[in-house]
Amino acid sequence: MKKTKFSLDDYIERGQFYLLNHKFCEAIKHFQKALEIKADPLLYYQLGLAYEGANKTSEAREMYRKALELNPALKEAEERLKNISS
Repeated sequence: MKKTKFSLDDYIERGQFYLLNHKFCEAIKHFQKALEIKADPLLYYQLGLAYEGANKTSEAREMYRKALELNPALKEAEERLKNISS
């Protein structure tokens, strides 16, 4: 059986779907695939949310930091980083 290759938007959409439905491991997989296609601060942020939901706080912190490196104005990532670092 041939595996279907998804586009960047497909990976993002699926990642967001899984994140909203608290299926964090699936969300992580899809956001990681999306990041292989394009390094985007919002993707790092969303991946951080998925890691945080999966109780992987060190990975979440790393993703929020990467999001802020690419976009220092991303206040959501800054807030999440503060919340899990305290």
